[in-house]
Amino acid sequence: MTAVSFDPAFIERISTARPAEMTAMLLEEAVRALGETIVAIENGDIEARFMSSARAMKVVGFLHETLNFEDGGDVAMNLDRVYRLAMARIARVNPFNEAESARIAIQVLQPQAEAWRRIDAEDADDGLPSIEMLPGLSRGRAAQPAYAA
Repeated sequence: MTAVSFDPAFIERISTARPAEMTAMLLEEAVRALGETIVAIENGDIEARFMSSARAMKVVGFLHETLNFEDGGDVAMNLDRVYRLAMARIARVNPFNEAESARIAIQVLQPQAEAWRRIDAEDADDGLPSIEMLPGLSRGRAAQPAYAA
C-alpha cells in the first residue's frame, strides 16, 4: 500500500490554524490535489494521478470523519452530503481515469473552501461566524446541500 504524504510545511500551518481556517486550508488542499489529478490524467501519468487523487480522498475523508452530528445539526448533515458526493466522485477517478469526476469534485469543494475562508475572516473580526456563509445553508429553513439542483 502506498502512503499518502503531505508537505511538512502544510502540516505545520494547519496545526496552528483556527478551526474555520483549518477547514478552508484542508478543502483548498483537496482542490489543489484534484487539479493535479486532472493534469496527471491529461499527461497520462498514472502514478501522479493515483497519488494526487489519494491525497484529495484522504483530506475529504478526514473532514467527513470529523463531522459532529450531535452538535452540528443541519450544517453537519449538509456537509456530510457534500463530502460524500466529493468522495464518490474522487473514487471514480482511478478506476475510470476520469478527469470529469475530479472536476465535479472541485466544483463541489471549491465553494465550501471559499465559504470557510469567509467564516474565518468574519470569526476573526467579531468571533461570531454566520451560518449563511456556507453555500446552501440559511437560518430558519431546512437547508439544501450546496450541490442540490
